[in-house]
Amino acid sequence: MSTIKFSFAAGAAVIAMLTACGDDVTNVTEVNEKAAIDLVEKYKELPKCEDSLYGTLIYAADSSQVYACTSDGWTSLKGEKGDPGDDGLDGEDGKNGEDGENGKDGEDGADGADGESCTATALKDGSGIEVMCGGKTVGVISNGTNGKNGEDGTNCDIVSDVDGVVTIQCGEGENAKTTELYKAMCGTDPFDPADKFCYAAELYDLCGDKVYDPSKEFCSNEVVYDLCGGKVYDPSEEICQDGTVYPLCGGNVYNPEKQFCAKFADKTEQLYKMVTIAPEGTGYSETWMAENLNYATTNSYCYEDKEENCAKYGRLYTWAAAVGKPEEECGYGKACNLGTGDIRGICPTGWHLPSQDEWKELIVAVDDNITEYSGENVAGNVLKSQTGWTPFEGINNEDAFGFSALPAGLFYNGNYYSEGDDAYFWSSSERYDNDAYYMCLYHTTEGAYLINNGKHLRTSVRCLKD
Repeated sequence: MSTIKFSFAAGAAVIAMLTACGDDVTNVTEVNEKAAIDLVEKYKELPKCEDSLYGTLIYAADSSQVYACTSDGWTSLKGEKGDPGDDGLDGEDGKNGEDGENGKDGEDGADGADGESCTATALKDGSGIEVMCGGKTVGVISNGTNGKNGEDGTNCDIVSDVDGVVTIQCGEGENAKTTELYKAMCGTDPFDPADKFCYAAELYDLCGDKVYDPSKEFCSNEVVYDLCGGKVYDPSEEICQDGTVYPLCGGNVYNPEKQFCAKFADKTEQLYKMVTIAPEGTGYSETWMAENLNYATTNSYCYEDKEENCAKYGRLYTWAAAVGKPEEECGYGKACNLGTGDIRGICPTGWHLPSQDEWKELIVAVDDNITEYSGENVAGNVLKSQTGWTPFEGINNEDAFGFSALPAGLFYNGNYYSEGDDAYFWSSSERYDNDAYYMCLYHTTEGAYLINNGKHLRTSVRCLKD
């Protein structure tokens, strides 16, 4: 037994102190002035009360009482209940305690025990996976079920791809949604770089697949050319030489003030001289070919079938060939209704075969002596070229207006006639099924004449500008 001893100055003081511990009172006498009190934690720890312990006092903490060893055994010493004491004076406030020192670091804990291993095994029925730890099943992970099919997506289509703007539409009808995408921008304008390019904030078409400098170059038929003196020109019809643009006709340079490029339906291009006849005071002004037509077609021929004569005089045509019709339709013995207006016939684009009346107007315009057509005229003198004609006394060919009629002759009844002597030019005017009008010039006379003759003749052609 563990005991703690307390010394008391007088037994009376102990009695007085214990009086308040209970209502039952046990009177204790003959207390030694130097008596001592032992302390035990629990009442059951009190030692056996023997003669040798008589008078011993022991305080039991669990019952908060002092017990005395007497002849009656361990007896609780409870004094009578005293009067309440007066309230004590309030004590002064205590001082704040000082901060305690930091504690020392604790020691590391012991290593934990090894954990148990776990395994995952697929179930035989394929429904999931069994998880086992330490030989025991701790759980089963089941396979998930198939999800529901999602809703069909909305189809999207390109509905427009113009000028660099691609419009995409998703859905149809009221629920359709459209989106515009821009391939490229030039300033504020969208464009497609596959077709165009941007220069100085302006859009230009690609030249083939090439980008060029519009300040120095231009594009024609997908080919890039340098500007000519700062100007754009048509390389198919013009040429640039020393910074100046000149026209081309069949690859040849010409003077557009005196020549024109005759273009035919089969893409043939030929250079011809031209002249505008406008006699002063007449009011007449028309542009004529200043040389004979030399365009090869069916039923056209060279004089005596010699190419050098075609180069000199042009070709000789039947009337059907001159009006651009087959012999079966408009040849000798065939009525040919050409209608009214200009008849282009074999002439190039922009030109036509002159009618009988248009030949008359020319004759009147160049002859100062007449005001209407008459066989009595001197127009032949001013229409015939100055050279190439067989000379005849009293006849002076002036070629006053540049018409330059040449004596190409004609073909009649199987033979060629009158080269160097006479000139014959078809009109578009038909007289009978067998005949049509032509204008003729003779080396022996001064006049110009309109005569009808057989359609099967082969004569020259001069065209008049539309």
